[in-house]
Amino acid sequence: MGKRLYINHLSTSVDSSTLEDMFTIVGNVQSASVVIDLKTGMSKGCGYVEMSTEQEAADCIQRFHGQMAEGTVISVVEDKSPGKI
Repeated sequence: MGKRLYINHLSTSVDSSTLEDMFTIVGNVQSASVVIDLKTGMSKGCGYVEMSTEQEAADCIQRFHGQMAEGTVISVVEDKSPGKI
């Protein structure tokens, strides 16, 4: 079973496809989704990525947490909320 990550402080230029592409360099991405504001249709600056394994998720946290991506420093942590993307 995969492990879901929460990504925060994303640039508004990052969409779900870009997010998936970023994390694919570390491992197999099962799903990637940027949270969109329903009123404006714009990114809320956060999203979720589900990696295939717990090790890939840990590798993503180590590689991306606190790093610059698309002009902003992002936060990558294990998602603790219930539910799926």
